[in-house]
Amino acid sequence: MAVIITILLVYLSLNTLIWFFRHKAISRAKITAENLDSGYNVDQTRKVPKVSVLVAGKNEEKNIERCLRSLLAQNYPDLEIIAINDRSDDRTGAIMDQVAAESQGRLRVVHIETLPQGWLGKPHAMHQGAKLATGEYLLFTDADCFFQCPDAVRISVEYAINKRVDLLSVLPVLETGSFWERVLQPVCSAIMMLWFRPEWVNDPARKVAYANGAFMLFTRSSYESIRGHESVKNHLNEDMEFARLIKGSSHQLYVVPNRDLYRTRMYDNFRGTYAGWSRIFYGCFVKPVRVVIVMAVLSLMSLVPYALFIAAVGWGIVSDWSFVHAKANWFLVLSFTAIVAQMSVLIRFYPLMGSPWSRALTYPLGAVVTLAILFNSLRKFRGGKIIWRGSEIKGMNV
Repeated sequence: MAVIITILLVYLSLNTLIWFFRHKAISRAKITAENLDSGYNVDQTRKVPKVSVLVAGKNEEKNIERCLRSLLAQNYPDLEIIAINDRSDDRTGAIMDQVAAESQGRLRVVHIETLPQGWLGKPHAMHQGAKLATGEYLLFTDADCFFQCPDAVRISVEYAINKRVDLLSVLPVLETGSFWERVLQPVCSAIMMLWFRPEWVNDPARKVAYANGAFMLFTRSSYESIRGHESVKNHLNEDMEFARLIKGSSHQLYVVPNRDLYRTRMYDNFRGTYAGWSRIFYGCFVKPVRVVIVMAVLSLMSLVPYALFIAAVGWGIVSDWSFVHAKANWFLVLSFTAIVAQMSVLIRFYPLMGSPWSRALTYPLGAVVTLAILFNSLRKFRGGKIIWRGSEIKGMNV
């Protein structure tokens, strides 16, 4: 027993030190991290290229009008907007047509009735829209996105030009409404940011590739050079495959967070959040061993200190707090210190992701449920089915 306690004490000490060292990383990120916002200085004298914005929606009657009207409100001199209704059985198509009728020809709507064999819905819808697009740049976005900044497209295009980027993915600000969204989105998003760090993605010397399908701005030449959506036609996470293809073909991939250009509400309930992040983790990590690594790190760094603290308290209650060994007292103190160290970091980290610091207090609950989501995604690698947008998807193309 004494040996086990000693090992746990060493573990808790290391855990505490690692969390405290994260303060340095946060301080550095506040100084050096890039963020794209409405204050970006655009060159009003520059002749900007034509941009085609493509947004596909299946059963998006709750979101599509807000998205399209925010795109129509963009201050961009040469903007083409194409909306694709992907076999919706709600009012999505009718809403698209209504907004188009009021757009003075600035919005074109495409209605898709069937899905060819070998294609998934979103890649096929975007492929059909891209065939009609005439812009030098192609911006693919989602129906649940809202472009709150009227200069969002202009800022992004100029940023891409200045950076000489072939694929620019601007990360969204996440809207959260329900309790479980507020609990889970920060934890799941943090895992993605730590595994696919923007500075690694943006480094051509590294193989790390990542893109977010909410905002993917391609140069037409780079999009066509990798055969566009035809090359990702049966990939569940087509954005990640695009990132791999672009970086693997020596094009410049760049990822940058945004503060106030656009935002999205990914899911609106627990079921959607659970299923959605299971799909994302399955598609992004590609190999089951990576999911196992994330689960192990999440458990050891975040959850085990709480379990040990509860065990120490239980031990104290059972023994009437008369610990017979000095190490037992340290066991209680160090497990509590590890929790304090963790919370001190999270309280600073949550605001960096757009969440109030107070939500950091829900992190333990979020970590437990996220562990279950990761396990669910792990099951997919063993042939488990994925239900997404009403379709059953099987296989390893992620």
